[in-house]
Amino acid sequence: MLPFFVNNEPFPALSIKRFNNEAMDTKKGLKWGGVVLSVLLAMGSCKKDDDQKMDDTSSKSSTEKLTETSWLISEHEMSMGDSSYNKLDSANACDKSQVLMFDPTGWMVNYKEDVSCDASELEVDTSYWKFSEDESMLYLYEDMEMTGDGQEVEINELTEGKLKITMAEKDSVGNVEGSSTLTFMSK
Repeated sequence: MLPFFVNNEPFPALSIKRFNNEAMDTKKGLKWGGVVLSVLLAMGSCKKDDDQKMDDTSSKSSTEKLTETSWLISEHEMSMGDSSYNKLDSANACDKSQVLMFDPTGWMVNYKEDVSCDASELEVDTSYWKFSEDESMLYLYEDMEMTGDGQEVEINELTEGKLKITMAEKDSVGNVEGSSTLTFMSK
């Protein structure tokens, strides 16, 4: 190992020469102790900066988190009454390839990315979206004018890597029968 020099003197712990306790007096010991302490403090402050940088990414707006990636489905839990199950457990590869993309202008695309899907399953659905005022809900609309009530979608979790939403499952006359909770991971 090559010597590391400080003030034109080799740093004993990194020197080719053996560390000689007798040659080191108290003054040098304090100086090297100060160097080691400074290095450790600097390393600790780097860790704090890294943590701060990670926290800075969470300061993105909900719109940025939602629109800066496409979302691949990872779980689809259906709840009806007292029972629930993950719909993807028995789904084919085509259904497991559902992707959502949100555009900042309010446009949304829902498609299957598995090219082995039947032609009828490869349809691309487009709709329009907007947040509620507190950004805890999404409203999905079929038309660009966003008329009517839209489909309410509760946002359970929205990070840069995960989108978890819940929608009411309604019967043909609009009565709520259960719910679907869908989890998507960033692609």
